Amino acid sequence: MDYRPVGLKPFAEYLEHRLGKAGDTEGAGVAGKIRREVDHMTDLVREITQFGRPGSLRRIPTNLNGRLEFCLALARARMAGRDIRVAFEVDPALPPAALDPHEISKVFLNVIVNALEAMEAGGTLTLRRRRAEQGLKDSGTGLGVATARSVVEQHGGRMDIRSQLGRDTQARVLLPLGAP
Repeated sequence: MDYRPVGLKPFAEYLEHRLGKAGDTEGAGVAGKIRREVDHMTDLVREITQFGRPGSLRRIPTNLNGRLEFCLALARARMAGRDIRVAFEVDPALPPAALDPHEISKVFLNVIVNALEAMEAGGTLTLRRRRAEQGLKDSGTGLGVATARSVVEQHGGRMDIRSQLGRDTQARVLLPLGAP
């Protein structure tokens, strides 16, 4: 058979299929991991190439308290077995905001995951929502935070990060309420 290079993913899929068919479950598992990592790298490259481009936001009335809870639930697995407490302080009376829920979820998830990764020795993750500011503890300063800042700015908001070396880091996400 003549195989021409068309990318890593098809080769990994082929290898996974062939090893699985041959009964090599360990090899098929490794090939599956390679395929998933190629998918992850593809997504990462897509995010990097889209960074800075004005995206087309699909704004709808969005319950930010619900978005924060959703993102926290997704990140809970990273807290397993660690001494991390969560303080969730939200004002249930605040109205929904006209935001793209998918994009805002990426912002919140990025900030929460960065905060959890920074709390190796444990600590308290405080998620606070109130009028005039949105505070989330965070310590990331990599591309994920730059992407999050870009999404927030596309929504007409602002993201500020303040850090006290060895103590804590606070990320504030300020988002407008109401229609764009």
